[in-house]
Parts: sequence; C-alpha cells; structure tokens
Amino acid sequence: MAIAKGFDIDLSDDDESEMDVEDFSADLDEIAELEKKLRESPFEYDTHVALVKLRVKVGNIGKMRESYNRMSETFPLTKELWSLWIMREMAECEDSADVAFISNLYSRANEDYLSVDLLVESCSFHVAMKEQLDAEDVNQKIRDVFEEALMTGGLHLTMGNQIWDRYRNFEETLLESIVDRQAKISEDSEEYATLAKEIASQKQRITSVYRRELSVPLTGLEECADEYKEWSQSQMPDAFRNAMLKSISDRCLCQPHEDALESATSPRYQQYLDYIKFETERGFPARIQCIYERALAENCLQPELWIKYGLWLDTRLKDSKTCLAVYHRAVRNCPWSVSLWSARLMAMERHSKFEEIDPAFRLALQAGFGSGTDYLILWKAYCDVKRRAIAPEAAAASDGAPEDALAAFRSTVQEGVDYMEQWFGSDGDPLCFLLRFWADVEAAVLGNVAKAEDVWREKILVKGRGNSSELWLDFARLARTYLGAEEERKILYQAVQCASDNCAVVCKALLDFEAIRGTLAQLDAAHVRCQAQLDRVEGRKAQADAKVAKVVQADEEQQGQRKAARADKRQQKKGDRLQLLRHKPKPKPDTPIRLPQKRKAEMLTNEDGSAGRATQILPPRKKSLLPGSKSEDGFQVPLLPSTYAEEDRMSPKPAPCASTDTGSPELNRYPEGGITGTLMDMAHASTFTPASTSASTSAEPTN
Repeated sequence: MAIAKGFDIDLSDDDESEMDVEDFSADLDEIAELEKKLRESPFEYDTHVALVKLRVKVGNIGKMRESYNRMSETFPLTKELWSLWIMREMAECEDSADVAFISNLYSRANEDYLSVDLLVESCSFHVAMKEQLDAEDVNQKIRDVFEEALMTGGLHLTMGNQIWDRYRNFEETLLESIVDRQAKISEDSEEYATLAKEIASQKQRITSVYRRELSVPLTGLEECADEYKEWSQSQMPDAFRNAMLKSISDRCLCQPHEDALESATSPRYQQYLDYIKFETERGFPARIQCIYERALAENCLQPELWIKYGLWLDTRLKDSKTCLAVYHRAVRNCPWSVSLWSARLMAMERHSKFEEIDPAFRLALQAGFGSGTDYLILWKAYCDVKRRAIAPEAAAASDGAPEDALAAFRSTVQEGVDYMEQWFGSDGDPLCFLLRFWADVEAAVLGNVAKAEDVWREKILVKGRGNSSELWLDFARLARTYLGAEEERKILYQAVQCASDNCAVVCKALLDFEAIRGTLAQLDAAHVRCQAQLDRVEGRKAQADAKVAKVVQADEEQQGQRKAARADKRQQKKGDRLQLLRHKPKPKPDTPIRLPQKRKAEMLTNEDGSAGRATQILPPRKKSLLPGSKSEDGFQVPLLPSTYAEEDRMSPKPAPCASTDTGSPELNRYPEGGITGTLMDMAHASTFTPASTSASTSAEPTN
C-alpha cells in the first residue's frame, strides 16, 4: 500500500488486513441494494452518503470514485465527505498524477463550502508533496495555492490566522534553504551574488506577508507582531504598527458578533444575519463575502440566504464568475426553490451566458417543485428571458436574428402552456397567465394587435374559460389600449352576455364605459341589456338555489326519518328491559337507613375490621295484630287500621264525634253505634273469622 510521502498525516488504514468474509459479503449486498435504490430515486441524499461510505470501507477505489462523482454532480459534499475521499486517495498516492488528482479534489471541495480546515490541509498537502508537483516553478505553484486559500478564508476572523501562519512558515523555510545554499559557496562566485539577490527578494516577500496579515482584523495579531520583531531583528515600522492598530480596532467592533456566534448553537442563523447586516453597513466587500460564506456553511438549506447573497453579488460585486458559481451552488443545495432557479436564469442572461440558459432551464424542470404554481413561475421567468431576446440589441448580443428570437418566444410560451395543461390540467394556469403575457407582448412590444386578439379569442376565452369576468375585463383593457372604443364596446357587450361568474362587475364596466364614451341612447341600451342579463342570471341562480334547497330538504327528511327510527328502536329496547325487570323477583332490601347529620349514629365495622358506614340501628318493626289474633296477654282483640307502625303514632288522629256524619270517610263507614258499637258487634259476631277480617282490614286505607 502506498502512503503519501512527506505528509504529516498518517494515511495508513486497515485495507490490507484480512477482512471478515461474512462482513465483506454483507457490505457487498448492502451496496447492491443502495445502487438499486439510486437507480429508482437518484435524488436520495442519504442513500448517496451511505453508498460512498461503504465504497470507502470496501476499498475498490474505482467504484468509490464513481459513486463520489455521481453524488457530487447532484449534491454538494460536506467537509467530512470530502475529507474521507481525500484521505482514501492519499493512501493510494504514488506519483505526480495522483498528487494532481488530489489537488483537484481540494479545489472542488473548496468550491462547495468554506472550510478553513480543508484550506489548511490543502496548503499543507502541497507543501509536503512539493517534490512530486508537476510544475515548472514549484514554489510559485505553492504560493498560488496559499493565495487562493487566503482569498477564500484568509479574512475569517477567528481561524484565518492559521493560513497566514503556514504561508509565512513556508516562505521562511525557503529563505533558510537559500541562505544554507549561499553559505556553501564562495563569496567571490557569481552564484553567490545571485543567491544574495534571491535572499533579498525572499525577505521582501516575507515582509509583505507580515504586513498583509497585520492589516487584517484577525485573532493573534499581537503574536504576529512579536514574531515579526523576532524574525526581522528590528522594530516594527510605523506603517505596520498603524495598520495593526486599525485591524485591532476593527476586530474589537466585530468581537460582539463573534461572541454571539460562540455562545449560540449551530446553525446560528439569526446571529449570522446580524453579522451580515453589520458588515454590509461598514461596506467592505471582501469581509461581506467572507461572512456570507461562513453563514452558508452552516445554513446551506436556507433559500432566503442564498437569494440575499446572490442579490448582493449582482448589485455590488458584479463579478461574473463569482455570481454564476454562487447561483450554481445555490440550486444544488436548495433544488426545490423556484426563486433560486429563476434568479440563476437571470444571472446567466445578465452575464451573457445565453448558451447556458436552455440547459439550466431543462434541469430546473427536473427539480421536483412542490406545486404547479412553482412550475408556472419558472416558465414565466424563462419566457421573460425569451421576451428580452426579441429586442434588436439583445439579439445582436446573443448572435441571433430578431425573427429567430420572436419565433423562439412564441414557441416557448406555447410549450409552457402545453406543459402546464399536460401535467396539471386546468388547475395549472387557470387564469391563463402565460397566454395573457403572450398577448400583451404581441400588442405592446411587437405592435401586432391582430395576433394579440387571436390569442385572446382562440386560446384564452375557450375551454370553459368564457364565463370568467376577470378574463373578459382584461380583454377589454387590451382593446381600450390598442383597438379603440368600438372594439372595446363590442367586447364589453360580449362579456355581459358570456361572463356569468360575476355578471354585476361586467355590467358596471359596460355602464361606466357608456357613461364616458357613449351617447344617451347607447347608455339606455346598455341599461336594458344589463338589466335583462342580470334578471336572467338571477333567475338561473334562483333555480339553482331551489334545486339545492330541494336536495337539502330531502336530505333533512331522510335524516329525520333515520333519527325517528333510531328513537323507536331505543324505546323498544327500553321497554324490553323494563318487561324483564317486572318478571324478575325483587330481592329483599337490606340497606341500612341513613341518619340525619345531627342525630347520633352508630359506627359499623366491616369483616376486616375497617370502619364501615354510619347507620341508625332501629328496633324491629312491630307487626300489626289482625282481628282474631292473640295479644301478649292471650286475648283475641281486633285492632284498628290506624295502629300499624311506631312511626304512624305521630300522625294526627280524628277527634271522636257523637253524630253519625263525622266528615271523615274513615269514620262514616261505621254503623250508627259508632266505633264502640262496631267493636262490640265484631266481638260477639258468630260469623267472624280472622281470614275475612284480615282481608277486609288490608283493603282499607290507613291514616
């Protein structure tokens, strides 16, 4: 196994060790399953990640590169994925071609996201592989790598000093090597003088690096100043000192925002927005770009942040390469955002990349937006680009004839209309947004009013859209602007006849038109036509309402019948339950009588000894002695019905009266002898039996 020679990272792995056969077979099966998933759904990010990690583990570098490149074409790779790939490639690095391949990987990684760690690794790798770099001037090649790293991350306030330190160390190492070479030759030789010039030039280069670093607000500026004094063996020049003081002052201004980022947790979106606002107000483009890149490294799935960054680049930086690269990264991170795709098309047009617009648009159609409205917005942006190409100056810039641009515009709009109808039906563009745009361009830009009218009558006001008042009023607006009053009146009368969704609005538009442009007779005729149409619409509406009311009434009747049936069913079930209860023998009640709150109660205890419910224990109820029964003394004495239970003694008794009519039904039933005579007769009657007396007594009501 090859190891990257001279690099300060241990690149050895366990690929040469014997892999467990079962684990290897399981990994191959999982790889096959992941490949199948990607063939079915090529935009599954998690599947891509799992596959590349397995490829690295298995060790087939060809298949690993294929999987990584396929994922990189669709999605940007994170710092961790790039590091994993690069480290695996370093393990196989043997010659200058492999070094060039790894160098290209570092460049691709730095294009996705800002990562100071990867920038430092890239610089260290090129320094370590200096002997195997394929370049005429190896040192200049390494300097270019450092300069590119400084341009990308050298302004990072908290981590940028790492790149500057390595850059200075590289240059100082070169100086030492030149000094060592000079020490080995004679001072009188020509080579000695040449090396002396190189030493002076190298010292100037190192001094320049120190000066540039001290001019940037970074952490560790004080240490950098001390290192400069030690290296130069002299005091710092005033220009250096003033630049350092200015940088420290700027760093103090930025420090509150750095502290806010330090105390917050990722992704720290709001903290970055505040930081961006602060840097934008200060107006340093390089620092603004750096803080945008730092924010996007943690908030790459925020379309609003990409749009804000792109707008700043378009209006302030205006660098073609940077702008297009940012929009390309944006749509790879947020392919679902139609706003980013539209902005990318306009950026390509802005920077005259006309040949790239059509492929970018076709790729956007495969992004899988969430709704038909998003696709409509994309088609409108594409049609805008084609419309702007119609102008002679735009056609000249794109090396195309105006006739070709016009044909391309018309075919593009028609293609968009067909696309929306094919995939979304009538809901794709219900108000004919694209066709109305086409008609306006024909009339306003090209002056072809007849073509605009044909678009309206043959493409817009068809397929069930003729009853739309909004479309008819827009058609009337076009006629008012380009066709004249008579055509507008004609269109408004047709609108009154056809527009049924909001007839009152169309009638008002016609009456307003006649009030401004027409005679009294024309206004009267418009009133008659509008009133007749309103009456017809109202009649149709009343018929429709009657039908609806009839349906609702029938539905309510059905619901009432269902409710009545359910009520009858419940009543029947209730009656059946009551019937069962009547035939069921009732158990004797054994419930104790509750005491009033103020009466003394006796506590009962349960079988387990716990306290039971407080109840009043009453003496057993005395049985009433029936006529013919014996009392405790042995006498057989009949009893009155009013002497039953102990609690009945508290009820009032009627006073005895000498007359026969006592006014009480209980006393009027006895013979003229009164109660005493009745008792005497009952005691001496020979036909008296306890059974008959009991029956008669039980039948009488009690007081």
